[in-house]
Amino acid sequence: SYKKYLHTVKKVKIGLYVPHEPHSFQPIEWKQLVLNVSKMLRADIRKELEKYARDMRMKILKPASAHSPTQVRSRGKSLSPRRRQASPPRRLGRRDKS
Repeated sequence: SYKKYLHTVKKVKIGLYVPHEPHSFQPIEWKQLVLNVSKMLRADIRKELEKYARDMRMKILKPASAHSPTQVRSRGKSLSPRRRQASPPRRLGRRDKS
């Protein structure tokens, strides 16, 4: 589409993925990979892009696999092991004398 308007692409800048968390303070890296397209062969550009894509897939998948699996809790158990019943059940042996 650039040739149609007599334009040429000289450089392509590719950044890292953007986190989707609204409260993230992680800085966005806009220029992680810079390809000087006007001075490279098409095969070299493809090779660099495929290498970058592999690296990005590994970076994205690595944190997800590092998390420990979630534990399945059985019903009726407390969240905290220290939590016990507040007080023992009262005996009904005494009656009020009123």
